[in-house]
Amino acid sequence: MNTFKIPVSAIGETGYAFSACAPVSDIQPPATSILPIREVTVSGRFTPVGDTFLFRGVIRGVFADACYRCLEPAQIEVALEVSWVFSRNALGAYSELGQASELEDSGDELHGDAGRSQQADQAPQIDLAPCVWEELVLAQPSRFLCGEECRGMCPRCGVNLNKGNCKCAAAHTLEDSGNSGLAALARLFPELTPDKKKE
Repeated sequence: MNTFKIPVSAIGETGYAFSACAPVSDIQPPATSILPIREVTVSGRFTPVGDTFLFRGVIRGVFADACYRCLEPAQIEVALEVSWVFSRNALGAYSELGQASELEDSGDELHGDAGRSQQADQAPQIDLAPCVWEELVLAQPSRFLCGEECRGMCPRCGVNLNKGNCKCAAAHTLEDSGNSGLAALARLFPELTPDKKKE
């Protein structure tokens, strides 16, 4: 079931307020990678503009994945403002022409098919799902962070440092005292380390 399909007859001369929420899996196209977001909410308004329909609204959702520093769950909320123009194609179905701002800037007439078409139905509908999916793909974060103050994990024992210092803390302090480079070099060449017992 596609929650984001709207009958054109419902829009009318004065426009149509739209709001819907659905699992992202319901709008995912075949043979595409899963996005780290469970649910998406779309709200806005359709306005008739000549032979086309303008939709202005907001896409909201929460991306969730592991923090790249500590691997704990992390979330990023998004609220994407969108403007789309839909026009009826030769098949009688409605397709999206592009961002409204792009069409206004270019001076192009609001007609034709941009390639995002659907099969014609007996009752014409506008499908927001392909547009919503595209916006989510573009908005997907490249990496997640549970918080700006995240200390990450100890590179030695793997303990989450946000929950407290690990047993390696003393070793970290010794190496961070200013001679960490010399200490690392000494470990690489133990035969060069002076034997204090002989002294």
